[in-house]
Amino acid sequence: MKSSILRLAVLSIILPAAALAVTESWPTYRGPEAASLRALPESFGLVVEWKQTLGSGYSSFVAADDRAVTMFTSGEDDVLAAFDLASGRELWRLRLAEKYAGHTGSDDGPVSTPTIDGDRVYALGPRGQLVAAALADGRELWRTQLDETRSSVPFYGYTTVPVVAGDALVVLTGGEGHALTAFDRATGDVLWSRHDDAVAYQTPVIAQLGGRQQLVAVTNQWTRGLDPKTGDELWSFRHTEGEDRNESAHPTPAGEDRVLIDLDAEAVMLEVAAQGGRLEAEELWRGRPFANTFALPVYRDGTLYGFTGNVLVAVDAATGDLLWRTRAVAGQNVSLVGDQLVVLDNDGAVVVAAASREGYRERTRVAALERGTFSNPAIAAGRILVRNLTEMASVRIDPGVRAAAVTPAVAPPKGEFGRFVAELAAVPAAQRQARLDAYLAGKSRPLVEPGGIVHLIWRGEADDVGVFGSVAGGGSLGLDRIEGTDVYYVSLDGLDPQSHYEYAFVVDFAQQPVPDSANPDSVEDFIVTSELRMPDWRVNPVLADPPAEAPRGQLDRFQFKSEALENTREIQVWLPPGYRAGGEGTHPLIVFTYGDRELRAGKMANVLDNLTAGGKIEPPVAVFVPRSGGGEYTSSQVDAYLRFLGDELVPHVEKHYRVAKEVGKRSILGVGSAGFAALYAAFVRPETFGKAAVQTFYLPDAIQEQAAKTIEESTARPALVWLEQSPYDYDRPPNNSLEDAPWLIETLRAKGIELRVDEVRGQPEWGSWRGQRDLILAALAPPSGE
Repeated sequence: MKSSILRLAVLSIILPAAALAVTESWPTYRGPEAASLRALPESFGLVVEWKQTLGSGYSSFVAADDRAVTMFTSGEDDVLAAFDLASGRELWRLRLAEKYAGHTGSDDGPVSTPTIDGDRVYALGPRGQLVAAALADGRELWRTQLDETRSSVPFYGYTTVPVVAGDALVVLTGGEGHALTAFDRATGDVLWSRHDDAVAYQTPVIAQLGGRQQLVAVTNQWTRGLDPKTGDELWSFRHTEGEDRNESAHPTPAGEDRVLIDLDAEAVMLEVAAQGGRLEAEELWRGRPFANTFALPVYRDGTLYGFTGNVLVAVDAATGDLLWRTRAVAGQNVSLVGDQLVVLDNDGAVVVAAASREGYRERTRVAALERGTFSNPAIAAGRILVRNLTEMASVRIDPGVRAAAVTPAVAPPKGEFGRFVAELAAVPAAQRQARLDAYLAGKSRPLVEPGGIVHLIWRGEADDVGVFGSVAGGGSLGLDRIEGTDVYYVSLDGLDPQSHYEYAFVVDFAQQPVPDSANPDSVEDFIVTSELRMPDWRVNPVLADPPAEAPRGQLDRFQFKSEALENTREIQVWLPPGYRAGGEGTHPLIVFTYGDRELRAGKMANVLDNLTAGGKIEPPVAVFVPRSGGGEYTSSQVDAYLRFLGDELVPHVEKHYRVAKEVGKRSILGVGSAGFAALYAAFVRPETFGKAAVQTFYLPDAIQEQAAKTIEESTARPALVWLEQSPYDYDRPPNNSLEDAPWLIETLRAKGIELRVDEVRGQPEWGSWRGQRDLILAALAPPSGE
């Protein structure tokens, strides 16, 4: 899930302008009312007042009456706890339930944030414990339990934040007739339940729209404006069609009568106005100004501020147009206080910057924690409260302290290139370009030095150059310019010398990344990325173009309509050299899921040509099946997909091509979600496929329980299962190979199925996957006689 529970950690707040508005309280993670603000002088610095360890959890802080409240796991239990603002001393804790253990990529502990209302604290634990406690001493006032009879139970536990609306405490509960439920905040009794729709990780917000105060709630398919007293619908807007779910979509009030709905794939700006005696919502714009992040945007004076990846952006709220971008701060959270943005940077620094349409202007920063997190900062009583999965800190906003230097230091390059760059700084500016050109002449790029030091280099005129891809840990990194030259660089240390990485450059924040023009090794998928082959990586010659005189297989193509899936796609079939339709003998059948990418990014035509010519495999008939819809491998559509393969496509191939009838000579393989579908096929359709291979295996979130049960209970015994795994495989929801692959190994070995486990050190991407195909195909279609 951007679709992830972690994205719940940040929501927007709307506050008036001030020099730096500091609140006396921060009762919800949306922040306080305007009347609670107190302005500080223009000049201030940040001082870490206290710092201490804290149990795991994603819950943010709320604060009132000189105490801060959050939730975490104490080791054995999930707890709600209060701390003294001035010292960090724990004042009280209330047990919620047994610890909610992290699974399928999530971490231990609660995710929801408490809500303070007057002298009470309301909290929702991950196991569905909705509690009210006394703010003064943590005494439990009432408790009620959410379960499948009155809610839909999210896969990663309950994470929605309870919202106080008058006498009601409103919770997104999900299901038929109770998408939302209002509880009496004094007793916990149910006041009303309304509407139909599933919910997962969203939280509603109180907003003034169309001249009326209302509750705005986003569920998996709908956005609704509701009367908080009754739950009656004031207006509705269907933001998502079909089976797609926007599990972490949230509303962000964005000025008079407008609200932004930030979905997984895009954001939608709505305007709510009275029409014919009823409120109606109109879509103003739709786009992707905020993407690849768990941080939700915040709004001030016609501008939205948020992250796209690790880049902070400002967006015109009226049009969705970009105003500016910066790499000066990178986080997964952002809070707005008056005219200031507050971010806990990924490196653990608390950063304060102006919320301005004119460009990024950092006020100050201070190192607070060892690393960042998804929980958003809370500001109360002159302090900024931050936490991550292991620690918490209070940062005092002090007008008597000079602001720290706001420009992060540029890390000097290491190794031989680092020494050269350091020496170049002493060379007259007019001579640096020539000296640098001479140094780089004849050197292959990227520059890889002993000990795993790598330097990525881009040349040209630009205002900003970044690099993204697995080489950047799946995020993005900014490059530094060597002053007086046209060269930008980033130096990376600690990369695995046995691994393989991919990267591409983003120049001046362009939409289309570009490969490294000085690097001849690339991967052509949806975009072209460059390869970083570390010194000890196995470079496989079967990926190369065969010699000109070598015999080549041929690709046949046909359009195939599926009744099971009600769609049509182009199937490509690789036929070995010399194959004739009317010839004699049969060939092993190998079906490739995600077939178009296998041919394009996986270079499978080259692999098959080289392996066949070298006698490494028995010449197969290889069928490449492209994906036609996101749910074929990972949702309820997978059953229809397997009917399409077993009842429609394979019989068609049998009729038109000379393929073996023995199930032991029929294989299916794939990577990631397509690999899961391949493995699943061997258990659901054992009469069709006798062997399966999967690289970077994981159980899809949407059908995890169904799939696990099928594999565990199936009586099918594939002749062979090949599993490739890497320590760098997916380890975050919804994809978690590092947990699911060990489960699969244990399950298959317990069933006595022949399992071959290939341990590699590549990243989970095509440049790595395709490098192991000679080993996999030799197992699926061994040469005759073996």
